[in-house]
Amino acid sequence: QKIVADASSTSCTLKSFDLADIKLRQLSPDSAILSYNLTQDFTCEGKKMPAKAFATSVYVRHGGKWLCANYQETARK
Repeated sequence: QKIVADASSTSCTLKSFDLADIKLRQLSPDSAILSYNLTQDFTCEGKKMPAKAFATSVYVRHGGKWLCANYQETARK
């Protein structure tokens, strides 16, 4: 839901996406790393984004909410 909301807030079009090989590693009670393989049909500001990517997010709990502190995406074949 967060990915769709973020994509909708710009001149981007997300037609479809799928997550696979999802792994969650909790480093401490207030930090975690989420990684997954992403397959998407996504265009942003007229530019086609890679159809396949490996993504990693670092989350921290602050004020009782989980917040994304860092997001990284690398295109894959």
